[in-house]
Amino acid sequence: MFDNPWDVQCCYPGSKNVNCKEKYDIKCSESYSKSKSEYYSICPQMTQSSCGLVSNYDKLNLYTANERKTFKFEWLRHKNNYWKVPTYNACSYEVMNPPGGYIAGKLYLKFTKMEPGITIYLSSIEGKIIDQVIRSSTIKTFEIDAGSKFLITAVPTLNNFNTTFAFEYWNDGSKIVDAPIFKAIMAF
Repeated sequence: MFDNPWDVQCCYPGSKNVNCKEKYDIKCSESYSKSKSEYYSICPQMTQSSCGLVSNYDKLNLYTANERKTFKFEWLRHKNNYWKVPTYNACSYEVMNPPGGYIAGKLYLKFTKMEPGITIYLSSIEGKIIDQVIRSSTIKTFEIDAGSKFLITAVPTLNNFNTTFAFEYWNDGSKIVDAPIFKAIMAF
């Protein structure tokens, strides 16, 4: 496994790099020009704890609600010879409605904090295509249809410790109060 996302980026299909041989724990990505923001989302060792979601119900998925929720991650890091602790990779998150929990409406996402040492790649799955690089100067609200998902990938700048980011997410759909997903989340 790799300890930083820059090593993984070399892993495009057919790479001659000795570290990029496909195995069960190393997956090769398409080139950046083909895969866009999904390029970084293949990085190994993305876990709930390394990506700030220790007590999250469903892996790296964030479920919307009619009320705004906030996700904040301070100091996303990468390890090299000089900075050995902490050893975090790039992180990818999916923001979506809880399965079977809402009818119609839209999903909304707004970045509220972006330090200069973090780059956010935003795209959507199953719907309207957003393929945008978010920088600290981008403060706007993104929206997609409720049946889709936002894919957010956060990549720290090499050797930079100003990597905190935060965003709000919510929906305006009609909640199905007795949907099984809400019982599952409450029991977690």
